Amino acid sequence: MYQRISLLLPIFFFFLFSISLTFAQSGFDTSECGKTKHCISVPANCHQHSNEECQYMISHSPTPDGKSVILELFGKREAPDMQYVAAGFSEDDIMGEEPVVACVSNPNGNTLLSYSYNQGKSNHPNVGVDKSDAELIESVVTDAVIYCKIRQAVTPTNEALPNLSSNYQLLVARGPRQENGQLSYHSERQAIPLFTNFMTPLPLTAATIATPVNQNEPAPSAPGIVIFPNQTNSLGNNNNTVSQPPKEGNPSRPAVAKGSGPLGFTSATKLTIVKWHGFLMLLAWFGMIAIGIFSARYLKPGIPNTKIGGIHLWFHLHRALNFTAVLIIIVSTILIFIGKDLSWTGPILGAEPAYNWNPGAIHTVFGVVAILLALMQPLGALARCGPDHPRRPLFNWGHRTLGLIGIISALIAAYIAITKFHVWSNADTPTVLVIIYIISAVLLILALEIFTFSRLRSRRKVALSHRYDGGMELQRPSKYSEDGFDQSHSPTREGTSNDKLVNISGFLLFSVISIAFVVLLTLFLL
Repeated sequence: MYQRISLLLPIFFFFLFSISLTFAQSGFDTSECGKTKHCISVPANCHQHSNEECQYMISHSPTPDGKSVILELFGKREAPDMQYVAAGFSEDDIMGEEPVVACVSNPNGNTLLSYSYNQGKSNHPNVGVDKSDAELIESVVTDAVIYCKIRQAVTPTNEALPNLSSNYQLLVARGPRQENGQLSYHSERQAIPLFTNFMTPLPLTAATIATPVNQNEPAPSAPGIVIFPNQTNSLGNNNNTVSQPPKEGNPSRPAVAKGSGPLGFTSATKLTIVKWHGFLMLLAWFGMIAIGIFSARYLKPGIPNTKIGGIHLWFHLHRALNFTAVLIIIVSTILIFIGKDLSWTGPILGAEPAYNWNPGAIHTVFGVVAILLALMQPLGALARCGPDHPRRPLFNWGHRTLGLIGIISALIAAYIAITKFHVWSNADTPTVLVIIYIISAVLLILALEIFTFSRLRSRRKVALSHRYDGGMELQRPSKYSEDGFDQSHSPTREGTSNDKLVNISGFLLFSVISIAFVVLLTLFLL
């Protein structure tokens, strides 16, 4: 018996040593969560499962005198250039106008406590933080993790630091560090989908933990329970319930989500505005402008003699669709500025390449190009010269080129939004839809253009045969007259009728595809 115990003792001590070494390496002791500190983790509650790896962990616990809060910040290092882990103290789940605390690894192996402030999408360092406001207690930096333990005053003298007597929604991020020590643009960001009360007392009791509620049901009347929908699902929660303990000092009054930005909108309102911006842009560009372009290209030769009020029907449709689309684009542009707190989200002169080349900035660039070209087209149409004017071909080619660049820019902006932005209820299906739409449009255009080219060649052959057979003077064949097909070189009226039928069918098919594309995407957006 004694021999068995003597054999097991080394294994037991080795096991304890391994556990202690693990805690020493990570710094974050999850065994104290719920006892001496409150813990938050990403993915949700991963710190409660030994077989699940946490990407982020944050803990908070008030000091006995109630004047300070002990904060712990932990982040996994996925690559060597991951040199900081940071937490933003926000009033909503959108980056902008919040103080940030970061644990930064230096090239010499030391760890620095960094405070900064997000002004819009730009991060500005906060230098000269007094030790009475915040100090670094402990830190661990390895190839796998970055960890800091911080003491911060509840009400710091430096107003740029977060006031921990208020509730915040935490935004956690990690990324590289600039040579001057400032935080570089983060490679990813996660929003904790509930507000954190840093002054919640310890130890945890049943009275300080709210019962989870279903976020799809109306808010209950019981105090202390607040529903904060995780619309973007950025945290990776495994359940559909979130909760918040009641705020100390006013237990009968439930906390509410605060608005932020110059207009004071909540994050849920801003997200709704952003989604409506996306819907209106899809409707304008692919439900109207794309169809309007097709009407000028293929419906014109399909119904060359159909007029209303002396004006061709295809032109009525082309003009109405584009004019209405421009109005919708203007409204949509106003909405996105409101949803983004009236701030510019595109590239900034002098900003880091990582920021200027992020999907949001690229989307903004192509979106602005598309918007400007959409506004230019009707203004340019006012300067259109007559059909017989020698410069009319220049206008036609300029009008077509700008329209083509505009629709391609809009398509690129839409593709980035569909594949990179977390505003869709299902990210995979919209991506498949946009790929199908692009392929369908390209194939249909190629088929119609090949058909048109082949018909022109046949007309030229007929014209040449007439010349050699009957001695007729060869006239210069034209693709279409102002009234549609130039029938002087058509072999039969039946051939012309077939041409019209193909063009009308192509226009109708593309219209159906475009409208279906917009409708289906809307189902995954709104």
